[in-house]
Amino acid sequence: MTRRTPSFGHRALNGPGVHIDLDGDGPILIRHGRRKWWFEFSDMWGPTILRARDMQPADVQPLDRDPFWPPFTAWMRAGKRCRAVTGRDGRVRFWIAYAPRREVLR
Repeated sequence: MTRRTPSFGHRALNGPGVHIDLDGDGPILIRHGRRKWWFEFSDMWGPTILRARDMQPADVQPLDRDPFWPPFTAWMRAGKRCRAVTGRDGRVRFWIAYAPRREVLR
C-alpha cells in the first residue's frame, strides 16, 4: 500500500541562539543508484537529512548541486509516495520513498 506519509510529530533542533521546530514526516529513505539518504520532510521547512546511525539531523545538509536533489524532486513531483516498512510487531519503522523512473529522468 502506498500513500502520503503521516505526521510523526514535532522534533526540535537546538543550537547557540536558535531553536528550530522540525515538524515533519519520517524517517523516510530515498535511494537513487547506489546512493541512499534518510530524511524527514516538512511542508513548511522542506527536507532534513538524517544520520543513518542514529536518525538525528546531519551536521551538513545538502547544497544546491547535491546528488540528493534530483531524486527528492522526482519524489515530490510524483506526489510524495511512500511504502511503509513495519517491524515484527506491526508498527511502522520507516518509509521508503519512490517515484516512477520517468520522474527521475525529467
